[in-house]
Amino acid sequence: MRKFRLKNWLIVITMFIYGLITILLIEDYFLRGQHIDRPLTTIPVVICPGDTLWSIAKTYYPDKHTGQMVEVIRQLNPDVDPGRLQVGQVVWLPGEVMQ
Repeated sequence: MRKFRLKNWLIVITMFIYGLITILLIEDYFLRGQHIDRPLTTIPVVICPGDTLWSIAKTYYPDKHTGQMVEVIRQLNPDVDPGRLQVGQVVWLPGEVMQ
């Protein structure tokens, strides 16, 4: 009787692991074409008075398309409301920024 229960648990755990792996692979497959390449490193920038995502993108990425960089910054900071930036708030930028 005990072996039967242990075998059932092993089956349940194995199925759970296979299901989790399947979900992760499906999620990666569907999201692969929908994301902008995420940088390996990010750099925190503290918001100062008058800062906007546009001004930050223009300052830190002068040689890149400002609108595209604003979108990258927004994707790295999904919890940040661009219209309600607060002084002292931290915004994360892609690692390759002008120092």
